[in-house]
Amino acid sequence: MNISISEFDVIDSTNAEVERHLAAGEDEGFVAFAGEQTAGRGRSGHDWESPPNVSVATSIALFPTGVPIERIPRLT
Repeated sequence: MNISISEFDVIDSTNAEVERHLAAGEDEGFVAFAGEQTAGRGRSGHDWESPPNVSVATSIALFPTGVPIERIPRLT
């Protein structure tokens, strides 16, 4: 797996950025992280905002094979 990383000071959503890159042909291993996230979403569609200078929001494109479906949530 090749790792490709994009860093942002501010972004709407790291999940959305990963989705945009996958739609553009990026493969597994793409990582997006930001110091501030303004419109992120967590599990089950919950809002997930990351104010500046508090945390680093990170999303990674992974396509795990051989992992039972019931164990996938543990990857978070």
